[in-house]
This record gives sequence, structure tokens and C-alpha cells, in this order.
Amino acid sequence: MTSVAWADWAGVASAILLAYTVFGLTGFGSAVVAVPILVHFVALKFAVPLVMLLDFGATLAVGALNWRLVRRAELARLVPCMLVGIIAGVTLLVSVEPRWLLLALGVFVLFNALWNLLRPVRPHPVSAWWSVPAGVGGGVFSALFGTGGPVYTTYLARRIEGPTFRATISSIILMSGVIR
Repeated sequence: MTSVAWADWAGVASAILLAYTVFGLTGFGSAVVAVPILVHFVALKFAVPLVMLLDFGATLAVGALNWRLVRRAELARLVPCMLVGIIAGVTLLVSVEPRWLLLALGVFVLFNALWNLLRPVRPHPVSAWWSVPAGVGGGVFSALFGTGGPVYTTYLARRIEGPTFRATISSIILMSGVIR
């Protein structure tokens, strides 16, 4: 990484600071903020593992402090599906040309932004069966970009709320990092 200029390292540091400010406020979202910015300074294959390691530490701290609030039933539903998605995502990561992955990342970020801007503020609860596409989809995006959090968040926000939500989403992101 010695070929990265000091100005680029400043960009990397700024992206990480911004991303973990968001994480500190919400308990999730660091990867969806950091990765799209980081890929302007470093390769996607460097940005994703960097954010994964940082997420591991951050989610371990939040999860350890709030373990008693975690909805273990949601973990039991999401983790097996997440595993399937991570296997599919890793397969895509090593076999697809990076420019197509960057395009997919851009589309994902735009879709996620539009989804959150256009959906109702107080959506109705969803069935636990939605854990299957949420787990698989989140696993794919976790493996490809380290950004599975928005997918898990969309599902869990329609299942639980309050401090239990933050503790559960942090635990899911931690487990995603451990599995990856």
C-alpha cells in the first residue's frame, strides 16, 4: 500500500471517521457510508476487509454491552440464510470483474437511499419468513461490499424496535463479520 498518497490516506481516515460516527449514533451503517467513499482512494478488495475488521471491533463492543437485549430468535432465523448469502457473495467477489462489482455497489447504494427516502416512516411488521431473503441478500452484500447492514436493518426494523433493535442489529453485523 506504499503507492497510496498521503492525501488519499487523509480521505481514507475521513471516510472512516464519518462512517463510525454514523455507527455510533445508530449501531449500524458504517460500511454503507465507508465503502463507497473508500473505493475512491483504495481498491474494493482492500476497502471491504478494512471495514470488516473495524466493524468487528465496533459491533463486538456494542453487542457485548447489550447482549441481554438481543433477540436470539431473530439471530437463529437470519444466520443460516446469511451463511448461504456469504458463500454466494464470496463466489461473486472472486469471479466477477471489479468494475461490475463497483457498478453493483453504486446501484445498491442508490436503491437503498431511495428505499429509505420513499418508504413510510412507520411500516407495518413483516412475517418472520422475510428473514430468508433478508439473510441471503444481506450475506451477499456483506461478502461483496461489507454492506449487508442495510438489508438486515430493513428486515429487523419491521420486526423489533428500541434498544432491542440496536443490540440485535449489532449482533447480526458481528456474526456476519465472524462468518466472513
